[in-house]
Amino acid sequence: MVLSYRVGVGIGAHGIRAVGVTRQSVVWYLEARGVDVPELADAMVALFERFPRRGWWRSSVSVAIGPSWVQVRPLTGVPWVDDETLRSSLLQENAGRFFLKNGVPLCTQLTRTLGGEIWGIAFEEPILRAVMDACRRAKIGLVAVVPAVAVVGLAVEGDWVAWPDGEVLSELTLRDHRLVAVRRLPLPAGEVPNDARPVSGLASLGAEAWRAADAFGASAIGKDFPLAIRPERRTLGLSVRVIRSSGAGLALLMATLLLTLGPSLKAVQLTRAATRELRSLASARAATVTASRELQRFTAALEETGRFKQTRLPSSLVVAGLAEALPSRSAIVELALDSLGGRIVVLTPELAALPSSLERLPWLRDPSLLGPTTRETVGGQPYDRGTLRFLWRVDPAGPKKGP
Repeated sequence: MVLSYRVGVGIGAHGIRAVGVTRQSVVWYLEARGVDVPELADAMVALFERFPRRGWWRSSVSVAIGPSWVQVRPLTGVPWVDDETLRSSLLQENAGRFFLKNGVPLCTQLTRTLGGEIWGIAFEEPILRAVMDACRRAKIGLVAVVPAVAVVGLAVEGDWVAWPDGEVLSELTLRDHRLVAVRRLPLPAGEVPNDARPVSGLASLGAEAWRAADAFGASAIGKDFPLAIRPERRTLGLSVRVIRSSGAGLALLMATLLLTLGPSLKAVQLTRAATRELRSLASARAATVTASRELQRFTAALEETGRFKQTRLPSSLVVAGLAEALPSRSAIVELALDSLGGRIVVLTPELAALPSSLERLPWLRDPSLLGPTTRETVGGQPYDRGTLRFLWRVDPAGPKKGP
């Protein structure tokens, strides 16, 4: 029996995972734990050598890299530039405005999803070089390198996932397994709550399923997956022998033309030189017009961003509104806000009534309890500790309200 499968590799702060997937089910799983960046290429080559070789395999992998070495974020208000070189240059030169920097060189990419959202990706260059070096040494094709947070949604069921990696916790908001928002936080102490569960094809791994979610997601990406870096295609050039032969034939032809046509070629040469000059001027004018249009689009985007900032609701007013909506004898323990909404941890004697109380706030919608609740005693009185997630309400007359 011939076995055909896709291979996904997940790299995180605690090791490397690899899965072979066929018909959306895991057929094998391998892991190497406790790998540091300087030894990553050697560890990957050793892991590749353990891959099952039965049946047919096209010798290529897709690799997902954890949040410890890659940052992903939507870039709202940044205009899209069709020229790939200019697009890459703009993001690379302004990487410090969009991404955290710790002295390690970053490899950045600006990409646009099928829905039109613009995202920025920043890989730490040493980890990217190690992955490419390992695939080259093992003679394994590298299909794509993706951020783990961009593909974990393909491996789980749910609309919210907390993905820990090293000292980083990424809170992911999903829609139909697709990443729509990500929030990067320091990893808190204690167990990280998660309501998501592995998809059926991954659940067969049992206790190992959650750790392999990034590798499984990497194996599931298609050729049009936007949040990915793909190796450049190489083209084969003509051999020196063919080029020399072509050059010799061209020289012979030119000599024959000079002997037969004589002085009349001078006029042809002058005409062609003038034509080339006109074409060059036309190209320069077209490039100037294109640059002017891009500048106008960029200026309009900056003006829109400025108007958006002026309509943002201050965080102090958000806190005041939440505090006023809470039942009496309640307290806010923790509050986190992002571009889509927020998450609030409260201590209250009336937790069940809290969502309806928050629903009355004009700039907030869809409050819902998240995860389990706990019962605590404060001053001899029973209180419930719970976490709620809410979204910003869209104002029909203007942009989204929220900090």
